Amino acid sequence: MSPDARHRDEWQTMPWRTLEGSVFTLHRRSSHATSRGERPPARRLQQLRAASRRAQSLAVRRGPQANKGNQTAGV
Repeated sequence: MSPDARHRDEWQTMPWRTLEGSVFTLHRRSSHATSRGERPPARRLQQLRAASRRAQSLAVRRGPQANKGNQTAGV
């Protein structure tokens, strides 16, 4: 199996609901820390979420779905 085909298979079989849940948990923790005024922990959690492989995968997946111009003809 070629590396491209293996990558496509992995992408199709990723547990998206689990990834969304873990990224949401990080988001919730950082927002709660921010609302309590705990700036260093909130910043650390935000950096952790931004660097997380799970969040990056979700961002790549959501990009084409959220793009308003994805149905523009001829593009």
